[in-house]
Amino acid sequence: MSLLKSVIIAIVAIQPALAEDARPSTASVRELLDATQLRSLLEDQLVRMNAEGRASAEQNLAQLTHNERQKKIASEMVEKLVAISTSEVNWDKLEPMWIEVYQKSLTAQEVKDLIAFYKSDLGRKIVKIESSAPSENLKMVQTLLARAEPKIRQWRGELDARLNAAK
Repeated sequence: MSLLKSVIIAIVAIQPALAEDARPSTASVRELLDATQLRSLLEDQLVRMNAEGRASAEQNLAQLTHNERQKKIASEMVEKLVAISTSEVNWDKLEPMWIEVYQKSLTAQEVKDLIAFYKSDLGRKIVKIESSAPSENLKMVQTLLARAEPKIRQWRGELDARLNAAK
């Protein structure tokens, strides 16, 4: 058998193995992201993060403002901070990063299998559960914090006492 025939047979023989290890296409990863509803989940998280960030910034700035002019400036600056956050952290910037993660981590076949799973009844059920997870998690954390409230009050009392003693 000639060398050329041997090379051709070897190439044909290893094609299935190479295909299994092939990196997924951008289009297939996008299809997976759509099937998992990742965009919706992340956008919901970003909305919550911005709301929490706004509330925290307003609370912190309220302690620093003493007159109406300062309060107006603080309010404007909070809005500016939210605008920066929204423009810098959004789906348009996150999607390419997620695509890269999936392309580095999964093969084309694994993406194909995941798409099939997430389009199945069970996969859609998992997506539904995952979409409610952040609010369920928040409820659980709030419950635990409520249980810890006496310890937190004790900690705050100790902090105040130690800070006053160090004056």
